[in-house]
Amino acid sequence: LEAVGIKDKLEVLTMQLVRLKKNEEMVRVSKRKGNTISLTDLIDQIGKDAARFFFNLRSPDSQFELDIELAIKESNDNPVFYVQYAHARISSILRKVIDDFNKELVNPELLTTDEEIALLEMLSKFPEEVLIAQETLDPSRLTHYATDLASAFHSFYNACRVDVDDPNLKSTRIALIQATKQVLQNCSKLLGIETPEKM
Repeated sequence: LEAVGIKDKLEVLTMQLVRLKKNEEMVRVSKRKGNTISLTDLIDQIGKDAARFFFNLRSPDSQFELDIELAIKESNDNPVFYVQYAHARISSILRKVIDDFNKELVNPELLTTDEEIALLEMLSKFPEEVLIAQETLDPSRLTHYATDLASAFHSFYNACRVDVDDPNLKSTRIALIQATKQVLQNCSKLLGIETPEKM
């Protein structure tokens, strides 16, 4: 970077050692013996989204263990699946109720349950999380935020129906999940991760 005169324009972060685990055992690698796994091979095994998400789960200055089986598992134990599933679930709800949405009826004061308030609070934290991640060069803040937002949404989903009889409450909850969907999309885009409409 110094030789081409751009040292001050780019800050390179070196990641700590990444240990791979498969079938509950550590994958043995050795550069000297030529026994290595390239990032391309790893992406072929777990997919681009899982690789990006898992590599950004920890700050660059901490070692971490990537569980290959977990990274390909389609369950709530897999954080990237959990976040993507929240987005797909919201998309599914919106396909069913969007025709009844009337933004003139939206009244945030109707959101009074613990789950609604927790989801609103999580949504409000997004701009600050982006700024802190940028200032500290720590994208792991965004993966943790996305997981926390997905968790807040799933709690809301389990406690509150969107398709209720009260048109004001229904429109307000539709607006809430639309906002959640948008923030999940924005956060995922910053991480380079897809947000599927269906899963």
